[in-house]
Amino acid sequence: FLTLIPVFVTPLCALYLVGVFTSAHRRSGVIGIFAGASYGMLALLDREILDISWLPAWFTGRWVALLWSFAITCIAAFLTTLSLGKYDPSQPGESSTGWLRESSASLSDLPLHPFDRPPSLWLRPETLAFRLIAATLSILWTFFW
Repeated sequence: FLTLIPVFVTPLCALYLVGVFTSAHRRSGVIGIFAGASYGMLALLDREILDISWLPAWFTGRWVALLWSFAITCIAAFLTTLSLGKYDPSQPGESSTGWLRESSASLSDLPLHPFDRPPSLWLRPETLAFRLIAATLSILWTFFW
């Protein structure tokens, strides 16, 4: 299982972070995932099956492959954004027409919460997320450290 992480999991994580924190072009995701997964497959073949002589261990090793997969995915997304331009949400894209756009336009707006008054501090998503992270860290620290 750990040998497959650099193939798809790391490029997906990298693309998620690139999409959240930058205004990368929409097509950079496909190109980035292709580049990251291609490197991951090459590193997997080198480590587990073929042992390609011209690939050094610092490029395809089990743990360093995580960093290289992340870097190659981000670089591919960056180069794609440089060549195609940044994502502009005001410009209509490929999904400006079609059944999904039409069906979502007919939906009514959803309320922020289903309660009559705002939820208490303990039931807000930020507090619940903080409590979940604190509980997870305490369990990890207690049982697995």
